[in-house]
Formats: sequence, structure tokens, C-alpha cells
Amino acid sequence: MIPLIKIRSNPPEIIVLTNYSLSVYRRRCKELGVAQFYDKTSELHKVVAFIKDRVFDLLRPEAFGDPLADGNAQMGLG
Repeated sequence: MIPLIKIRSNPPEIIVLTNYSLSVYRRRCKELGVAQFYDKTSELHKVVAFIKDRVFDLLRPEAFGDPLADGNAQMGLG
């Protein structure tokens, strides 16, 4: 499934949350381009922190660009 997701023009950041935390699975996920790999039994707090960080990144004002840019350009102001 991961290779199918990664071929999209703007693929999402993929995280894996699993009970199968053997190094062979971590290594394979890394090879496939998974952003983060978490063990459900011991790293759930890290998943929560990762998601919070991403949400805060999305809510930063600069993530939205200049809300007046399009209007200013249309009026010849910028």
C-alpha cells in the first residue's frame, strides 16, 4: 500500500503504528519512505506528540500565506 500512496503527486506523510516492532519491519518501512514508525505498546505518547506537532505546523499563520495577496493583486496593489 505504501508504494501506491507515495506515487501521488502530493503524497501524505505516512506513519506506521503497529504491534510488530521488530527491526525488520522498521527497516522495510524506512526503505519504503515511511516518515515515522511507532510501537503501539511503548510509543503511543510519541504518536500523540508527532500529531500535535503537525497540527501546530498547519495552524501557523505563515502556513496560510498572505490572505490579502490575491485581492491586492487583483486591485493592482501588490
